[in-house]
Amino acid sequence: MRKFKILLVLITFLGLSSTVEAHPPKKVTAKYNKESSELKIEITHSVKEATSHYIDVIIIYKNGEEISKLEPSEQTGKQKHTESVILKDLKSGDIIKVKAKCNKFGSKTAKLKID
Repeated sequence: MRKFKILLVLITFLGLSSTVEAHPPKKVTAKYNKESSELKIEITHSVKEATSHYIDVIIIYKNGEEISKLEPSEQTGKQKHTESVILKDLKSGDIIKVKAKCNKFGSKTAKLKID
């Protein structure tokens, strides 16, 4: 029974230690340029290795409906990930939501109202 308890503690410790470095994005910002129809997305997410711990899904919603989904295979930098998307047919009052997900753990969302 004692060996079982030690094994259980060890498994729990190893499981927790692998998620210690995993964390959700810290901040998501989105800016829209009406003239170019470009949505610039910046996701603050500090990582040691941008190919193994990164933002792997970015979902863009317009007025609550999914309109675009990006699936990067690595992060564009060790401190942040950036993307640009062309979004046509946006009008004043539209609400854009950007949700960024980490491939290890968690997500963060930003909202933007089109002027």
